[in-house]
Amino acid sequence: MTLQDKLSFISKPSIPRMISGEAGTIKDFWTEFVEPKLISKEIISQWCNLLYQYIDDTNVVYAIRKFGDRGRNGDYDLRRGFYTLTNKDYSFFYTDNYFSAYFFKMAFDGFVPNYEEFKNLLISRKFPARFGQSCRTERERAAFDICAKDPGINSAGYKISHIIDVGTGYWDGQYTSSISDICEQYFPRGDYSDWILRKDEYGPFYAREIAVPQESKEYIKAIFLRMTCPLNYILTPKKNLHITQVYVSKNDIGESEYLQSYAQQVFMEKYGSVYETFLNRIMLNSSNLKIQDAENYKIGLHYGFEIAAKETIVQRKETKNNTTSSLIKTSVNTSEDLEMQLALEYLINPTTSFRKLEMGIMHIDSPARGGGFKAKTIINNLGITADKKGVLVLKDAKEEIQSATGLYKETLLKIITWLKEQK
Repeated sequence: MTLQDKLSFISKPSIPRMISGEAGTIKDFWTEFVEPKLISKEIISQWCNLLYQYIDDTNVVYAIRKFGDRGRNGDYDLRRGFYTLTNKDYSFFYTDNYFSAYFFKMAFDGFVPNYEEFKNLLISRKFPARFGQSCRTERERAAFDICAKDPGINSAGYKISHIIDVGTGYWDGQYTSSISDICEQYFPRGDYSDWILRKDEYGPFYAREIAVPQESKEYIKAIFLRMTCPLNYILTPKKNLHITQVYVSKNDIGESEYLQSYAQQVFMEKYGSVYETFLNRIMLNSSNLKIQDAENYKIGLHYGFEIAAKETIVQRKETKNNTTSSLIKTSVNTSEDLEMQLALEYLINPTTSFRKLEMGIMHIDSPARGGGFKAKTIINNLGITADKKGVLVLKDAKEEIQSATGLYKETLLKIITWLKEQK
């Protein structure tokens, strides 16, 4: 089968529909949900070799996951499928996470394309940039197809979760940059009018031209690899199809730092030097934080299509503009829900901080100097001391309640009652 044929029928064979289930810990979730859907080492190795050959080649086209959100100019700030020519030996287009779905689905199906066809489809702009909804302003300027075939992953109940974040953590040996930093310096959004009609051997298309320094290529290669390499994917339930008994980033288990850390550990064991080579090629700091005992982190996860209309058990409440001022006035007037969310996160997350609690749950500014005081006050007023941070990862809640006394014990009992009320 040619790559063109595969992309034309990318949803076939279909991915099995997600089955409802539950998991108490990260390891339980991995064993029951993630592990059965991992891609074989043989297919992974073939894809890695193909992608390494491609990014090291000349006159290639890269993809950048950026500018898929509307800004001050509304639809005119969207850049998905927009093509940019550079003064170096590469060009690029913008896209979103949907681009990664094609690579996952091909690898999941055991399909590895011929290198020459792979490169030709990208440079001829016949490889799809994405699928899903789009707007007129995008379609008028996009050189790559942004309304292509849907691989059918989302409709089966899954989300493709990246193990190493595509949006941040690019280490150049001295500084760490986010994709926003990189784009601002090398690959800016530009104005909608920058894209003008051109023509080449493959036909008419819209593009702009920019000058980039040579070091920009290392960044765009790392971005492309993080987006496209099957070594950076696992399947997790879609955000609206699962609930947890603990707070997780963005209310999405696929964003859990514990899951990501455990995935790196398992991948190093399963794929060995193949995974090590991948990590060395994506500008990842060698001191990238690994969480000890991540597999035993308790999540209380339930997943299935029946959960679609439900909220996560520990749902971060949307705050209004006046929330910050009310918290500044007094910590006594915070709602019980907020107190319970803060207390639970502090007790089950050994890597949290008072600043993270303020930014992630209270949704208030928390400066590097002086931040964290409001969250600390709430936590201390609940009888929780510094030595209790992350205690429920190491000890069962019932065991901790039995040994607790005073206000701290009352808080633990309140948390148990509050969690039951959220179900």
